[in-house]
Amino acid sequence: MKKQFLILFAMISASLFAQNKSYLEANIDLSAPQTKAYFYNNADHSINNVQINDQGWLLNNYGVNFSYNYLILKQLSLGTLTGIYSDTKQNFSHLRLGGLIRYFYIKNKNYNFNLKLGENISFDKKKFNKGVNIKIGFGIPVYKINGKEQILLDLFWEQNYYELDDANKLLGLSDEIPRTLIVHSYGLSLNFMFH
Repeated sequence: MKKQFLILFAMISASLFAQNKSYLEANIDLSAPQTKAYFYNNADHSINNVQINDQGWLLNNYGVNFSYNYLILKQLSLGTLTGIYSDTKQNFSHLRLGGLIRYFYIKNKNYNFNLKLGENISFDKKKFNKGVNIKIGFGIPVYKINGKEQILLDLFWEQNYYELDDANKLLGLSDEIPRTLIVHSYGLSLNFMFH
């Protein structure tokens, strides 16, 4: 069994390196929160859930990220990503580390569906402790710089889950004990893809 596993691992590794198809991507993200569900306890430890409303359709979340991606199949790539993000309404700033999977549904044209998962690492524990991000999007090529570099527009939905234990109160109530904030957003991203 061990020998079969080693042979399988060697074959997969060889096929990955034989393809030698990697690409880099740099993104600028803008998003607008649609819902913000805030959970907190009060003095008697009961759980409260309130919706935090932002005025108007504001692009108040933004960030930049970079990813290194590798084609594991002709139309499927896996990648790692890192970025810096900010939510201006809650004054959250954080580092994001994670991974992504991308499926190119029109071969050789870079039209794609993508799924990104990341951990939000807080710069200020008084704002939030840590969090998780999930982002689902689809990319559309808008401009080809040359034969290999391209600019894409990504439309996406995302959810950010923030843990708020021992963080500052969001509502300012006297007996408020913050627990979590869940933010659902829609947004767009300008992507620069380098092969």
